[in-house]
Amino acid sequence: VKVVLTFADDGPGISVAHARRVFDPFFTTKAVGQGTGLGLSVCFAIVRDHGGVLRVVGKPGEGAVFTVELPMAPPETVALSEAGPAPARPSGSRRSGMRSGKAEAVTAGTKGAGKSADASSRRPSGPRILIAESEPDVQSVLVDLLETLGYRADTADSGEAALAKIRSQEYEAMIADYDMPQLDGRKLLEALGSAKPRLVRRVIFLASDTARPHLIEFTSTSGTQLMGKPFRLDAMRDALHRLFPASGPDTEAVH
Repeated sequence: VKVVLTFADDGPGISVAHARRVFDPFFTTKAVGQGTGLGLSVCFAIVRDHGGVLRVVGKPGEGAVFTVELPMAPPETVALSEAGPAPARPSGSRRSGMRSGKAEAVTAGTKGAGKSADASSRRPSGPRILIAESEPDVQSVLVDLLETLGYRADTADSGEAALAKIRSQEYEAMIADYDMPQLDGRKLLEALGSAKPRLVRRVIFLASDTARPHLIEFTSTSGTQLMGKPFRLDAMRDALHRLFPASGPDTEAVH
């Protein structure tokens, strides 16, 4: 059983070409500085994480229709989740308290135990990657992408925080914003060479302006990868596959 929500407007509509990309992170038809292009991609990720589907249909000049399909919770799950407050969200968890509460309630029943086991089996088990990015929306998109592909993701909102995690934990690669304040990509890589030399050539840098000569020279001589910001999901997938060609997770999960 599904719950279906439909949102329709009578605006300018949407072309076929735009409809194919409307859920891509950073895609926008607005002028520079008027939008991040992350709103619909975040909505898509939230709906997907709840087991649902988000679709759009429209034609130029005829408005657009967005449809959200979500699975309905079994009656026993609803009853159990309403019986008491949801458990506190574990530290570092990205799931909402409501969703954690439902998951906890489901495990109380026989059917729920099976569902809980299935969810556990779908947890990413691939290489662990650190995301050093100061923008929360970009962090969220990257985490969703990595987990979809089967990688384990961790985040840091500054270069300093990234170094602290690298010194105390083990990672197989890192995705980092080159232009973070205080500790930019060059300084971060230098510090990384002292802390964890094996990671130096396993870094993907993101930059809004990839045409800067010094940046091109830096990434080519350091053996790191450079990607534009915004980026396409399939391009990031391919960049990760270059780091993990043999043992990489599901590289066909994003098209």
